[in-house]
Formats: sequence, structure tokens, C-alpha cells
Amino acid sequence: GCHTYESSVWQSLWCTLAGMTENDFLTVTEFSGVAMVRLLGERGLSQRELARVTGLSASFISDLRHGRKLPKRNTALLLAAALGVPVADLFTTKRYQLIE
Repeated sequence: GCHTYESSVWQSLWCTLAGMTENDFLTVTEFSGVAMVRLLGERGLSQRELARVTGLSASFISDLRHGRKLPKRNTALLLAAALGVPVADLFTTKRYQLIE
């Protein structure tokens, strides 16, 4: 079906065949604590080390990880630079079907 899902060419094709258009969806891009943790693991870094490198508090990094807080633009750029990735790698895009 055409419910909540990660962006996908196949899902888009399926929904088009089902008579749905882009106007039937809301696309949301949001910070992903899961992506941050994955990137930390790939680099062998801890949350505490990320906090030290960025100058952010360890509790703030934890809050980001668990979705309790969201970073402002400059903070997201700082995190991306510390992890050596484009800032987009710290975000995920989801599409939601709008239901009347």
C-alpha cells in the first residue's frame, strides 16, 4: 500500500498506478539520531568523544540520539563536519499518505 514508508522509486510507481499523486503525500525531512549513531559506529567514536570534538554536552548528544531534541542548522553542520559527512547524511526523508 501507500502508507508511511521511506522514499522509494518502487513505492512511488505503485502509488502512481493506484491513482495517487504527489499531492496525496506529505514529505518530511527530519534529523535522525539513528543515522548519527550509525555514523559514530562506522568511525569507532563514542557519543562522549563526539561531544568533546564538537564542544556540545554529552547530555545534548544523548538527547539528539533519542529524539528528545533537534539540532539547529549550525549544530547539524557542526555534527556533520565532526563526522566527516555531508549534513544530509544526518537526516532522513519520509513520506506520509494524506488521508481524508
